Amino acid sequence: MKGGGRLLHLAFAGCALAFVASAARWLSYSPDPLAEAEYRRDVRLLGIVAAQVDEDILRIHAGVVSHYDDLTRHLRELRRLLAALAAPPPELGFELGLGFSLRLARAHALTAHMQLSAERFTTEHAVLRNSRQYFPVLLQELKVRVPPSGERRFDRAVTQLFEALAHFDVITASEATERFREALAELARAAPAALQGELSRRLQLLQRHGHTILERRASVDHWVKTSLAIPLTRDALELYESYAARQRSARLASQTLLTWVAILGFTTISLGLTELSLRLQRSRSELRRAGAELERANHSLALERQKERELGELKTRFVSATAHEFKNPLSTILSSSEMLEAYASRWDDERRASHFRRIRGAALRMTEMLDEVLLIGRAEAGVLLPVPEELSLPEFCETLLQGLRTQGLSQAPGSRERVQLELSGPAHVRLDQRLLSHVLGNLLDNALKYSPAPSPVRLRLAASDAQLVCTVEDQGIGIPPPDLPDLFVSFQRASNVGKVQGSGLGLAVVKRAVEAQNGHVEVHSELGRGTTFVVRLPLADPVTGAPAPLLALPGPDPTSEEKPQPCPES
Repeated sequence: MKGGGRLLHLAFAGCALAFVASAARWLSYSPDPLAEAEYRRDVRLLGIVAAQVDEDILRIHAGVVSHYDDLTRHLRELRRLLAALAAPPPELGFELGLGFSLRLARAHALTAHMQLSAERFTTEHAVLRNSRQYFPVLLQELKVRVPPSGERRFDRAVTQLFEALAHFDVITASEATERFREALAELARAAPAALQGELSRRLQLLQRHGHTILERRASVDHWVKTSLAIPLTRDALELYESYAARQRSARLASQTLLTWVAILGFTTISLGLTELSLRLQRSRSELRRAGAELERANHSLALERQKERELGELKTRFVSATAHEFKNPLSTILSSSEMLEAYASRWDDERRASHFRRIRGAALRMTEMLDEVLLIGRAEAGVLLPVPEELSLPEFCETLLQGLRTQGLSQAPGSRERVQLELSGPAHVRLDQRLLSHVLGNLLDNALKYSPAPSPVRLRLAASDAQLVCTVEDQGIGIPPPDLPDLFVSFQRASNVGKVQGSGLGLAVVKRAVEAQNGHVEVHSELGRGTTFVVRLPLADPVTGAPAPLLALPGPDPTSEEKPQPCPES
Protein backbone atom coordinates (compact mmCIF):
# COMPACT_ATOMS: atom_id res chain seq x y z
CA MET A 1 0.00 0.00 0.00
CA LYS A 2 2.88 2.34 0.87
CA GLY A 3 4.60 1.67 -2.48
CA GLY A 4 1.32 2.25 -4.33
CA GLY A 5 0.80 5.48 -2.37
CA ARG A 6 4.27 6.65 -3.36
CA LEU A 7 3.61 5.88 -7.02
CA LEU A 8 0.28 7.66 -6.80
CA HIS A 9 1.97 10.68 -5.25
CA LEU A 10 4.62 10.72 -7.99
CA ALA A 11 1.90 10.40 -10.65
CA PHE A 12 -0.02 13.26 -9.04
CA ALA A 13 3.09 15.46 -8.95
CA GLY A 14 3.97 14.59 -12.57
CA CYS A 15 0.44 15.37 -13.77
CA ALA A 16 0.44 18.66 -11.83
CA LEU A 17 3.74 19.73 -13.42
CA ALA A 18 2.52 18.67 -16.88
CA PHE A 19 -0.72 20.62 -16.28
CA VAL A 20 1.17 23.80 -15.33
CA ALA A 21 3.54 23.47 -18.32
CA SER A 22 0.66 22.82 -20.74
CA ALA A 23 -1.34 25.72 -19.35
CA ALA A 24 1.65 28.07 -19.78
CA ARG A 25 2.14 26.77 -23.31
CA TRP A 26 -1.54 27.29 -24.08
CA LEU A 27 -1.38 30.86 -22.81
CA SER A 28 1.48 31.51 -25.24
CA TYR A 29 -0.73 30.17 -28.05
CA SER A 30 -3.60 32.51 -27.14
CA PRO A 31 -3.45 35.59 -29.39
CA ASP A 32 -4.61 39.10 -28.54
CA PRO A 33 -7.98 39.39 -30.37
CA LEU A 34 -7.49 43.07 -31.19
CA ALA A 35 -3.94 42.63 -32.52
CA GLU A 36 -4.93 39.54 -34.50
CA ALA A 37 -8.01 41.28 -35.97
CA GLU A 38 -5.96 44.34 -36.97
CA TYR A 39 -3.27 42.22 -38.64
CA ARG A 40 -5.88 40.09 -40.44
CA ARG A 41 -7.58 43.28 -41.62
CA ASP A 42 -4.29 44.59 -43.06
CA VAL A 43 -3.69 41.28 -44.90
CA ARG A 44 -7.20 41.46 -46.38
CA LEU A 45 -6.85 45.17 -47.27
CA LEU A 46 -3.68 44.47 -49.26
CA GLY A 47 -5.64 42.76 -52.04
CA ILE A 48 -8.42 45.39 -51.91
CA VAL A 49 -5.98 48.32 -52.25
CA ALA A 50 -4.10 46.53 -55.05
CA ALA A 51 -7.39 46.17 -56.94
CA GLN A 52 -8.13 49.87 -56.30
CA VAL A 53 -4.76 50.81 -57.84
CA ASP A 54 -5.71 48.90 -61.00
CA GLU A 55 -9.10 50.61 -60.98
CA ASP A 56 -7.51 54.05 -60.58
CA ILE A 57 -5.24 53.45 -63.56
CA LEU A 58 -8.17 52.34 -65.69
CA ARG A 59 -10.28 55.35 -64.61
CA ILE A 60 -7.45 57.78 -65.39
CA HIS A 61 -6.77 56.10 -68.72
CA ALA A 62 -10.46 56.23 -69.66
CA GLY A 63 -10.65 59.90 -68.70
CA VAL A 64 -13.19 59.36 -65.93
CA VAL A 65 -10.97 61.29 -63.53
CA SER A 66 -8.47 63.99 -64.39
CA HIS A 67 -6.22 63.86 -61.31
CA TYR A 68 -3.79 61.36 -59.78
CA ASP A 69 -4.65 61.91 -56.11
CA ASP A 70 -6.48 58.59 -55.61
CA LEU A 71 -3.72 56.63 -57.36
CA THR A 72 -1.04 58.30 -55.25
CA ARG A 73 -3.02 57.72 -52.05
CA HIS A 74 -3.60 54.04 -52.81
CA LEU A 75 0.06 53.45 -53.67
CA ARG A 76 1.03 55.08 -50.37
CA GLU A 77 -1.52 52.85 -48.59
CA LEU A 78 0.03 49.77 -50.24
CA ARG A 79 3.47 50.70 -48.92
CA ARG A 80 2.04 51.31 -45.45
CA LEU A 81 0.25 47.93 -45.43
CA LEU A 82 3.37 46.07 -46.53
CA ALA A 83 5.43 47.80 -43.82
CA ALA A 84 2.83 46.83 -41.21
CA LEU A 85 2.69 43.22 -42.44
CA ALA A 86 6.48 42.92 -42.41
CA ALA A 87 6.49 43.51 -38.64
CA PRO A 88 3.74 41.25 -37.20
CA PRO A 89 2.89 41.97 -33.55
CA PRO A 90 4.09 39.42 -30.99
CA GLU A 91 0.52 39.25 -29.66
CA LEU A 92 -0.49 37.08 -32.63
CA GLY A 93 0.47 34.01 -30.61
CA PHE A 94 1.77 31.96 -33.55
CA GLU A 95 4.49 31.97 -36.20
CA LEU A 96 3.48 33.00 -39.72
CA GLY A 97 5.77 30.45 -41.36
CA LEU A 98 8.19 30.42 -44.29
CA GLY A 99 5.43 30.27 -46.95
CA PHE A 100 3.83 33.49 -45.68
CA SER A 101 7.22 35.24 -45.52
CA LEU A 102 8.04 34.26 -49.11
CA ARG A 103 4.66 35.48 -50.37
CA LEU A 104 5.11 38.74 -48.42
CA ALA A 105 8.54 39.28 -50.00
CA ARG A 106 7.00 38.68 -53.43
CA ALA A 107 4.25 41.21 -52.62
CA HIS A 108 6.98 43.76 -51.75
CA ALA A 109 8.66 43.18 -55.11
CA LEU A 110 5.37 43.38 -57.03
CA THR A 111 4.44 46.59 -55.21
CA ALA A 112 7.75 48.18 -56.17
CA HIS A 113 7.15 47.10 -59.76
CA MET A 114 3.60 48.46 -59.64
CA GLN A 115 4.77 51.79 -58.19
CA LEU A 116 7.38 52.14 -60.97
CA SER A 117 4.78 51.31 -63.62
CA ALA A 118 2.29 53.74 -62.08
CA GLU A 119 4.87 56.54 -62.00
CA ARG A 120 5.79 55.94 -65.64
CA PHE A 121 2.10 55.80 -66.50
CA THR A 122 1.31 59.11 -64.78
CA THR A 123 4.32 60.79 -66.41
CA GLU A 124 3.39 59.64 -69.89
CA HIS A 125 -0.30 60.23 -69.31
CA ALA A 126 0.31 63.81 -68.09
CA VAL A 127 2.25 64.63 -71.27
CA LEU A 128 -0.43 62.94 -73.40
CA ARG A 129 -3.23 64.77 -71.61
CA ASN A 130 -1.53 68.18 -72.03
CA SER A 131 -0.93 67.56 -75.74
CA ARG A 132 -4.52 66.37 -76.25
CA GLN A 133 -5.88 69.45 -74.46
CA TYR A 134 -3.72 71.90 -76.41
CA PHE A 135 -4.01 70.15 -79.79
CA PRO A 136 -7.69 71.07 -80.54
CA VAL A 137 -6.99 74.70 -79.56
CA LEU A 138 -4.12 74.94 -82.05
CA LEU A 139 -6.12 73.12 -84.70
CA GLN A 140 -9.09 75.46 -84.28
CA GLU A 141 -6.80 78.50 -84.37
CA LEU A 142 -5.23 77.32 -87.64
CA LYS A 143 -8.64 76.62 -89.12
CA VAL A 144 -9.77 80.16 -88.34
CA ARG A 145 -6.59 82.03 -89.25
CA VAL A 146 -5.46 80.18 -92.40
CA PRO A 147 -7.10 81.81 -95.43
CA PRO A 148 -9.28 79.41 -97.44
CA SER A 149 -7.92 78.16 -100.73
CA GLY A 150 -9.77 77.41 -103.89
CA GLU A 151 -9.72 73.64 -103.40
CA ARG A 152 -10.36 73.94 -99.63
CA ARG A 153 -8.02 70.98 -99.15
CA PHE A 154 -6.63 72.42 -95.92
CA ASP A 155 -10.14 72.79 -94.46
CA ARG A 156 -10.95 69.17 -95.24
CA ALA A 157 -7.64 68.06 -93.67
CA VAL A 158 -8.47 70.02 -90.52
CA THR A 159 -11.95 68.48 -90.39
CA GLN A 160 -10.48 64.99 -90.91
CA LEU A 161 -7.99 65.57 -88.11
CA PHE A 162 -10.81 66.73 -85.79
CA GLU A 163 -12.73 63.53 -86.60
CA ALA A 164 -9.64 61.34 -86.03
CA LEU A 165 -9.07 63.00 -82.66
CA ALA A 166 -12.75 62.55 -81.72
CA HIS A 167 -12.56 58.82 -82.48
CA PHE A 168 -9.23 58.40 -80.70
CA ASP A 169 -10.74 56.68 -77.63
CA VAL A 170 -13.72 55.09 -79.39
CA ILE A 171 -12.23 52.69 -81.90
CA THR A 172 -9.37 50.25 -81.40
CA ALA A 173 -5.94 51.64 -80.56
CA SER A 174 -4.25 50.49 -83.76
CA GLU A 175 -7.02 51.82 -86.01
CA ALA A 176 -7.27 55.13 -84.13
CA THR A 177 -3.50 55.64 -84.27
CA GLU A 178 -3.40 54.90 -87.98
CA ARG A 179 -6.26 57.26 -88.76
CA PHE A 180 -4.74 60.04 -86.66
CA ARG A 181 -1.33 59.58 -88.31
CA GLU A 182 -2.86 59.71 -91.79
CA ALA A 183 -4.91 62.83 -90.93
CA LEU A 184 -1.81 64.52 -89.48
CA ALA A 185 0.19 63.72 -92.62
CA GLU A 186 -2.65 64.98 -94.82
CA LEU A 187 -2.73 68.26 -92.85
CA ALA A 188 0.99 68.72 -93.46
CA ARG A 189 0.53 68.08 -97.18
CA ALA A 190 -2.51 70.36 -97.44
CA ALA A 191 -0.94 73.30 -95.61
CA PRO A 192 -0.50 76.29 -97.97
CA ALA A 193 3.06 76.72 -99.14
CA ALA A 194 2.97 80.46 -98.45
CA LEU A 195 2.22 79.92 -94.74
CA GLN A 196 4.81 81.92 -92.82
CA GLY A 197 5.54 83.65 -89.57
CA GLU A 198 3.40 82.90 -86.57
CA LEU A 199 1.05 80.57 -88.49
CA SER A 200 3.99 78.47 -89.67
CA ARG A 201 5.25 78.15 -86.09
CA ARG A 202 1.74 77.24 -84.97
CA LEU A 203 1.54 74.53 -87.62
CA GLN A 204 4.91 73.11 -86.56
CA LEU A 205 3.82 73.20 -82.91
CA LEU A 206 0.59 71.39 -83.88
CA GLN A 207 2.55 68.68 -85.67
CA ARG A 208 4.86 68.24 -82.66
CA HIS A 209 1.85 67.85 -80.37
CA GLY A 210 0.32 65.41 -82.85
CA HIS A 211 3.45 63.26 -82.89
CA THR A 212 3.57 63.53 -79.09
CA ILE A 213 -0.01 62.21 -78.92
CA LEU A 214 0.89 59.27 -81.15
CA GLU A 215 4.03 58.40 -79.21
CA ARG A 216 2.58 58.94 -75.73
CA ARG A 217 -0.61 57.08 -76.55
CA ALA A 218 1.39 53.94 -77.34
CA SER A 219 3.55 54.45 -74.25
CA VAL A 220 0.52 55.01 -72.00
CA ASP A 221 -1.17 51.87 -73.37
CA HIS A 222 2.01 49.91 -72.72
CA TRP A 223 2.28 51.03 -69.10
CA VAL A 224 -1.42 50.41 -68.51
CA LYS A 225 -1.02 46.83 -69.75
CA THR A 226 2.18 46.46 -67.71
CA SER A 227 0.48 47.69 -64.52
CA LEU A 228 -2.61 45.53 -65.00
CA ALA A 229 -0.44 42.47 -65.72
CA ILE A 230 1.23 42.69 -62.31
CA PRO A 231 -0.46 39.87 -60.30
CA LEU A 232 -0.41 41.74 -56.99
CA THR A 233 -4.15 41.28 -56.41
CA ARG A 234 -3.88 37.52 -56.94
CA ASP A 235 -0.76 37.27 -54.78
CA ALA A 236 -2.45 39.34 -52.07
CA LEU A 237 -5.34 36.85 -52.08
CA GLU A 238 -2.87 33.94 -51.81
CA LEU A 239 -1.15 35.82 -48.95
CA TYR A 240 -4.48 36.13 -47.15
CA GLU A 241 -5.24 32.44 -47.71
CA SER A 242 -1.77 31.52 -46.37
CA TYR A 243 -2.40 33.66 -43.29
CA ALA A 244 -5.86 32.16 -42.81
CA ALA A 245 -4.38 28.64 -43.07
CA ARG A 246 -1.71 29.45 -40.47
CA GLN A 247 -4.36 31.02 -38.24
CA ARG A 248 -6.57 27.92 -38.50
CA SER A 249 -3.58 25.68 -37.78
CA ALA A 250 -2.64 27.77 -34.75
CA ARG A 251 -6.24 27.79 -33.53
CA LEU A 252 -6.41 23.99 -33.93
CA ALA A 253 -3.12 23.61 -32.04
CA SER A 254 -4.45 25.89 -29.31
CA GLN A 255 -7.69 23.91 -29.08
CA THR A 256 -5.76 20.61 -28.98
CA LEU A 257 -3.48 21.98 -26.28
CA LEU A 258 -6.51 23.25 -24.37
CA THR A 259 -7.99 19.76 -24.57
CA TRP A 260 -4.79 18.32 -23.11
CA VAL A 261 -4.82 20.99 -20.42
CA ALA A 262 -8.37 19.99 -19.52
CA ILE A 263 -7.47 16.29 -19.54
CA LEU A 264 -4.38 16.86 -17.41
CA GLY A 265 -6.34 19.09 -15.05
CA PHE A 266 -9.06 16.50 -14.67
CA THR A 267 -6.45 13.76 -14.21
CA THR A 268 -4.58 15.84 -11.62
CA ILE A 269 -7.78 16.45 -9.68
CA SER A 270 -8.71 12.80 -9.94
CA LEU A 271 -5.31 11.64 -8.77
CA GLY A 272 -5.39 14.17 -5.93
CA LEU A 273 -8.82 12.98 -4.83
CA THR A 274 -7.67 9.38 -5.18
CA GLU A 275 -4.59 10.06 -3.05
CA LEU A 276 -6.75 11.74 -0.44
CA SER A 277 -9.14 8.81 -0.50
CA LEU A 278 -6.28 6.35 -0.08
CA ARG A 279 -4.94 8.29 2.86
CA LEU A 280 -8.37 8.15 4.46
CA GLN A 281 -8.57 4.43 3.77
CA ARG A 282 -5.21 3.82 5.46
CA SER A 283 -6.66 5.20 8.68
CA ARG A 284 -9.30 2.51 8.76
CA SER A 285 -8.95 -0.72 10.63
CA GLU A 286 -7.19 -3.78 9.19
CA LEU A 287 -10.42 -5.74 9.39
CA ARG A 288 -12.29 -3.40 7.07
CA ARG A 289 -9.31 -3.31 4.68
CA ALA A 290 -9.22 -7.12 4.61
CA GLY A 291 -12.98 -7.20 3.98
CA ALA A 292 -12.65 -4.73 1.10
CA GLU A 293 -9.80 -6.75 -0.40
CA LEU A 294 -11.82 -9.95 -0.07
CA GLU A 295 -14.81 -8.27 -1.74
CA ARG A 296 -12.64 -7.07 -4.65
CA ALA A 297 -11.15 -10.54 -5.01
CA ASN A 298 -14.60 -12.12 -5.07
CA HIS A 299 -15.77 -9.58 -7.62
CA SER A 300 -12.74 -10.24 -9.86
CA LEU A 301 -13.28 -13.99 -9.51
CA ALA A 302 -16.91 -13.59 -10.48
CA LEU A 303 -15.93 -11.60 -13.58
CA GLU A 304 -13.37 -14.22 -14.54
CA ARG A 305 -15.94 -16.98 -14.07
CA GLN A 306 -18.40 -15.02 -16.19
CA LYS A 307 -15.81 -14.58 -18.94
CA GLU A 308 -14.89 -18.26 -18.73
CA ARG A 309 -18.57 -19.25 -18.93
CA GLU A 310 -19.14 -17.03 -21.96
CA LEU A 311 -16.03 -18.41 -23.67
CA GLY A 312 -17.17 -21.95 -22.91
CA GLU A 313 -20.63 -21.24 -24.33
CA LEU A 314 -19.05 -19.80 -27.46
CA LYS A 315 -16.80 -22.83 -27.90
CA THR A 316 -19.73 -25.17 -27.22
CA ARG A 317 -21.91 -23.43 -29.79
CA PHE A 318 -19.13 -23.51 -32.37
CA VAL A 319 -18.28 -27.15 -31.72
CA SER A 320 -21.97 -28.06 -31.79
CA ALA A 321 -22.56 -26.31 -35.09
CA THR A 322 -19.40 -27.78 -36.60
CA ALA A 323 -20.18 -31.27 -35.32
CA HIS A 324 -23.71 -31.01 -36.70
CA GLU A 325 -22.41 -30.06 -40.14
CA PHE A 326 -19.83 -32.86 -40.07
CA LYS A 327 -22.45 -35.41 -38.99
CA ASN A 328 -24.02 -35.95 -42.42
CA PRO A 329 -20.78 -36.46 -44.41
CA LEU A 330 -19.39 -38.69 -41.62
CA SER A 331 -22.59 -40.72 -41.63
CA THR A 332 -22.31 -41.07 -45.39
CA ILE A 333 -18.69 -42.23 -45.15
CA LEU A 334 -19.52 -44.65 -42.31
CA SER A 335 -22.56 -46.19 -43.97
CA SER A 336 -20.86 -46.55 -47.37
CA SER A 337 -17.71 -48.05 -45.83
CA GLU A 338 -19.79 -50.54 -43.77
CA MET A 339 -21.80 -51.56 -46.83
CA LEU A 340 -18.61 -51.92 -48.87
CA GLU A 341 -17.12 -54.06 -46.11
CA ALA A 342 -20.18 -56.27 -45.94
CA TYR A 343 -21.31 -56.49 -49.57
CA ALA A 344 -18.37 -55.44 -51.74
CA SER A 345 -17.73 -58.99 -52.88
CA ARG A 346 -21.35 -59.41 -54.05
CA TRP A 347 -21.73 -56.06 -55.82
CA ASP A 348 -20.76 -55.26 -59.35
CA ASP A 349 -18.16 -52.59 -60.19
CA GLU A 350 -20.72 -49.84 -60.83
CA ARG A 351 -22.35 -50.19 -57.40
CA ARG A 352 -18.99 -50.25 -55.61
CA ALA A 353 -17.87 -47.20 -57.60
CA SER A 354 -21.10 -45.41 -56.60
CA HIS A 355 -20.32 -45.90 -52.89
CA PHE A 356 -16.72 -44.86 -53.42
CA ARG A 357 -17.98 -41.66 -55.08
CA ARG A 358 -20.25 -41.04 -52.09
CA ILE A 359 -17.27 -41.45 -49.74
CA ARG A 360 -15.11 -39.17 -51.88
CA GLY A 361 -17.88 -36.54 -52.15
CA ALA A 362 -18.43 -36.59 -48.37
CA ALA A 363 -14.69 -36.28 -47.78
CA LEU A 364 -14.50 -33.37 -50.22
CA ARG A 365 -17.42 -31.71 -48.44
CA MET A 366 -15.67 -32.11 -45.07
CA THR A 367 -12.45 -30.76 -46.57
CA GLU A 368 -14.36 -27.80 -47.97
CA MET A 369 -15.97 -27.06 -44.59
CA LEU A 370 -12.58 -27.35 -42.87
CA ASP A 371 -11.09 -24.91 -45.38
CA GLU A 372 -13.97 -22.51 -44.77
CA VAL A 373 -13.65 -22.76 -40.98
CA LEU A 374 -9.87 -22.25 -41.22
CA LEU A 375 -10.34 -19.30 -43.59
CA ILE A 376 -12.79 -17.66 -41.18
CA GLY A 377 -10.41 -18.32 -38.29
CA ARG A 378 -7.47 -16.79 -40.15
CA ALA A 379 -9.61 -13.79 -41.10
CA GLU A 380 -10.70 -13.29 -37.48
CA ALA A 381 -7.03 -13.56 -36.38
CA GLY A 382 -5.98 -10.96 -38.97
CA VAL A 383 -3.56 -13.27 -40.82
CA LEU A 384 -5.60 -13.84 -43.99
CA LEU A 385 -3.41 -12.03 -46.52
CA PRO A 386 -4.09 -12.08 -50.29
CA VAL A 387 -1.39 -13.17 -52.72
CA PRO A 388 -2.15 -11.46 -56.06
CA GLU A 389 -1.05 -13.20 -59.23
CA GLU A 390 -1.62 -12.89 -62.96
CA LEU A 391 -5.02 -14.44 -63.65
CA SER A 392 -6.76 -15.20 -66.96
CA LEU A 393 -10.48 -14.64 -66.37
CA PRO A 394 -11.72 -16.95 -69.19
CA GLU A 395 -9.54 -19.86 -67.99
CA PHE A 396 -10.44 -19.18 -64.36
CA CYS A 397 -14.17 -19.17 -65.13
CA GLU A 398 -13.90 -22.38 -67.15
CA THR A 399 -12.12 -24.12 -64.27
CA LEU A 400 -14.64 -22.74 -61.78
CA LEU A 401 -17.64 -23.97 -63.79
CA GLN A 402 -16.07 -27.42 -64.26
CA GLY A 403 -15.55 -27.61 -60.52
CA LEU A 404 -19.24 -27.00 -59.74
CA ARG A 405 -19.73 -30.78 -59.83
CA THR A 406 -16.25 -32.30 -59.65
CA GLN A 407 -15.11 -30.35 -56.56
CA GLY A 408 -18.39 -30.55 -54.67
CA LEU A 409 -19.33 -26.88 -55.02
CA SER A 410 -22.85 -27.73 -56.12
CA GLN A 411 -24.88 -30.92 -56.20
CA ALA A 412 -27.61 -29.50 -58.43
CA PRO A 413 -27.97 -31.37 -61.73
CA GLY A 414 -26.91 -29.42 -64.82
CA SER A 415 -25.13 -26.84 -62.69
CA ARG A 416 -22.66 -25.80 -65.35
CA GLU A 417 -25.30 -25.57 -68.09
CA ARG A 418 -27.50 -23.24 -65.98
CA VAL A 419 -24.73 -20.68 -65.44
CA GLN A 420 -24.72 -17.91 -68.05
CA LEU A 421 -21.26 -16.35 -68.15
CA GLU A 422 -20.61 -12.79 -69.36
CA LEU A 423 -17.09 -11.28 -69.50
CA SER A 424 -16.15 -7.70 -70.33
CA GLY A 425 -13.01 -5.63 -70.07
CA PRO A 426 -9.41 -6.89 -69.92
CA ALA A 427 -9.01 -10.67 -69.89
CA HIS A 428 -6.05 -10.66 -67.46
CA VAL A 429 -6.10 -9.23 -63.94
CA ARG A 430 -3.97 -9.51 -60.78
CA LEU A 431 -5.95 -11.10 -57.93
CA ASP A 432 -5.69 -13.90 -55.38
CA GLN A 433 -7.07 -16.90 -57.31
CA ARG A 434 -7.78 -18.94 -54.17
CA LEU A 435 -9.82 -16.20 -52.46
CA LEU A 436 -11.65 -15.39 -55.72
CA SER A 437 -12.56 -19.09 -56.04
CA HIS A 438 -14.01 -19.07 -52.52
CA VAL A 439 -16.06 -15.95 -53.30
CA LEU A 440 -17.53 -16.94 -56.68
CA GLY A 441 -17.78 -20.66 -55.81
CA ASN A 442 -19.93 -20.04 -52.72
CA LEU A 443 -22.10 -17.42 -54.46
CA LEU A 444 -22.72 -19.73 -57.45
CA ASP A 445 -23.37 -22.66 -55.13
CA ASN A 446 -26.04 -20.69 -53.23
CA ALA A 447 -27.58 -19.34 -56.45
CA LEU A 448 -27.88 -22.86 -57.91
CA LYS A 449 -29.18 -24.41 -54.67
CA TYR A 450 -31.83 -21.82 -53.91
CA SER A 451 -33.20 -21.28 -57.43
CA PRO A 452 -35.38 -23.89 -59.19
CA ALA A 453 -34.03 -25.73 -62.22
CA PRO A 454 -33.79 -24.94 -65.05
CA SER A 455 -33.87 -21.17 -64.21
CA PRO A 456 -30.57 -19.55 -65.29
CA VAL A 457 -27.94 -18.13 -63.00
CA ARG A 458 -26.07 -15.15 -64.46
CA LEU A 459 -22.38 -14.62 -63.69
CA ARG A 460 -21.00 -11.29 -64.97
CA LEU A 461 -17.35 -10.27 -64.60
CA ALA A 462 -16.56 -6.68 -65.62
CA ALA A 463 -12.85 -5.82 -65.38
CA SER A 464 -11.26 -2.37 -65.62
CA ASP A 465 -7.85 -0.94 -64.84
CA ALA A 466 -8.80 -0.35 -61.20
CA GLN A 467 -11.26 -3.07 -60.14
CA LEU A 468 -13.12 -6.25 -60.96
CA VAL A 469 -16.92 -6.20 -60.55
CA CYS A 470 -18.46 -9.67 -60.09
CA THR A 471 -22.26 -10.03 -60.27
CA VAL A 472 -24.11 -13.27 -59.45
CA GLU A 473 -27.86 -13.10 -60.13
CA ASP A 474 -30.48 -15.82 -59.69
CA GLN A 475 -34.25 -16.14 -59.89
CA GLY A 476 -34.64 -18.14 -56.70
CA ILE A 477 -36.49 -17.91 -53.42
CA GLY A 478 -34.89 -14.61 -52.31
CA ILE A 479 -33.92 -13.55 -48.80
CA PRO A 480 -36.46 -12.29 -46.23
CA PRO A 481 -35.67 -8.69 -45.15
CA PRO A 482 -35.42 -9.63 -41.42
CA ASP A 483 -32.60 -12.07 -42.26
CA LEU A 484 -30.44 -9.51 -44.11
CA PRO A 485 -28.63 -8.04 -41.04
CA ASP A 486 -27.23 -11.50 -40.05
CA LEU A 487 -26.69 -12.73 -43.60
CA PHE A 488 -22.88 -12.88 -43.32
CA VAL A 489 -22.70 -14.31 -39.77
CA SER A 490 -21.17 -17.79 -39.45
CA PHE A 491 -23.70 -20.69 -39.22
CA GLN A 492 -26.61 -18.31 -39.89
CA ARG A 493 -29.09 -19.28 -42.61
CA ALA A 494 -32.18 -17.57 -43.94
CA SER A 495 -35.51 -18.62 -42.44
CA ASN A 496 -36.94 -19.76 -45.81
CA VAL A 497 -34.28 -22.30 -46.86
CA GLY A 498 -36.56 -25.23 -45.99
CA LYS A 499 -34.91 -28.62 -46.41
CA VAL A 500 -32.08 -27.41 -48.61
CA GLN A 501 -28.85 -28.56 -46.97
CA GLY A 502 -26.16 -26.02 -46.09
CA SER A 503 -23.64 -25.17 -43.40
CA GLY A 504 -24.27 -21.46 -43.05
CA LEU A 505 -20.57 -20.78 -43.70
CA GLY A 506 -20.65 -19.85 -47.40
CA LEU A 507 -21.57 -16.19 -47.13
CA ALA A 508 -19.37 -15.75 -44.04
CA VAL A 509 -16.45 -17.03 -46.14
CA VAL A 510 -17.44 -14.67 -48.98
CA LYS A 511 -17.46 -11.71 -46.60
CA ARG A 512 -14.03 -12.51 -45.10
CA ALA A 513 -12.43 -13.27 -48.47
CA VAL A 514 -13.72 -10.01 -49.98
CA GLU A 515 -12.62 -7.91 -47.00
CA ALA A 516 -9.16 -9.52 -47.03
CA GLN A 517 -8.74 -8.08 -50.57
CA ASN A 518 -9.95 -4.58 -49.54
CA GLY A 519 -13.19 -5.04 -51.48
CA HIS A 520 -16.81 -5.09 -50.42
CA VAL A 521 -19.98 -7.00 -51.26
CA GLU A 522 -23.53 -5.75 -51.82
CA VAL A 523 -26.78 -7.71 -51.93
CA HIS A 524 -30.20 -6.92 -53.32
CA SER A 525 -33.00 -9.42 -52.91
CA GLU A 526 -36.75 -9.65 -53.45
CA LEU A 527 -38.57 -12.45 -51.71
CA GLY A 528 -39.70 -15.03 -54.25
CA ARG A 529 -38.10 -13.21 -57.19
CA GLY A 530 -34.37 -13.76 -56.78
CA THR A 531 -31.15 -12.36 -55.32
CA THR A 532 -28.25 -10.39 -56.79
CA PHE A 533 -24.80 -10.22 -55.19
CA VAL A 534 -22.31 -7.62 -56.44
CA VAL A 535 -18.66 -8.00 -55.37
CA ARG A 536 -16.14 -5.25 -56.08
CA LEU A 537 -12.46 -6.15 -55.80
CA PRO A 538 -9.65 -3.60 -56.36
CA LEU A 539 -6.87 -4.90 -58.59
CA ALA A 540 -3.21 -5.05 -57.56
CA ASP A 541 -0.67 -2.89 -59.38
CA PRO A 542 0.40 -4.82 -62.53
CA VAL A 543 3.95 -3.36 -62.45
CA THR A 544 4.94 -3.23 -58.78
CA GLY A 545 2.59 -5.95 -57.58
CA ALA A 546 1.62 -3.72 -54.65
CA PRO A 547 -1.53 -4.81 -52.79
CA ALA A 548 -4.79 -3.24 -53.89
CA PRO A 549 -5.86 -0.08 -52.01
CA LEU A 550 -9.00 0.06 -49.93
CA LEU A 551 -11.98 0.38 -52.26
CA ALA A 552 -14.32 3.34 -51.63
CA LEU A 553 -18.06 2.77 -51.58
CA PRO A 554 -19.20 3.06 -55.23
CA GLY A 555 -22.39 4.22 -56.85
CA PRO A 556 -24.69 1.94 -58.83
CA ASP A 557 -22.94 -0.71 -60.91
CA PRO A 558 -23.14 0.27 -64.61
CA THR A 559 -22.85 -3.38 -65.67
CA SER A 560 -25.91 -4.45 -63.70
CA GLU A 561 -29.52 -4.10 -64.75
CA GLU A 562 -30.62 -3.95 -61.11
CA LYS A 563 -29.50 -1.38 -58.53
CA PRO A 564 -28.08 -3.40 -55.62
CA GLN A 565 -28.39 -1.92 -52.17
CA PRO A 566 -25.66 -2.29 -49.52
CA CYS A 567 -26.36 -5.08 -47.11
CA PRO A 568 -26.12 -4.18 -43.39
CA GLU A 569 -23.11 -5.89 -41.91
CA SER A 570 -23.41 -7.93 -38.78
